[in-house]
Amino acid sequence: MRVSAASPEHLLAMKVLAARRRDSPDIRALVERLALDTAEQVLALCAEIFPDEPIPDRARAILEDLFSG
Repeated sequence: MRVSAASPEHLLAMKVLAARRRDSPDIRALVERLALDTAEQVLALCAEIFPDEPIPDRARAILEDLFSG
């Protein structure tokens, strides 16, 4: 049997791009694990991992909420 798993960076990028409110706790945990301090750092990570995917406005709103508190 072969098992593979996404890295924390890849998982964070996927969750941010999906921009589902229910993923907010996971996004928060991954941001903390990766020691990211700003929404801009998270967006840069997303752009690095998925360069051809636009960042949805919903994702920006979720990140603003996350980093404003």
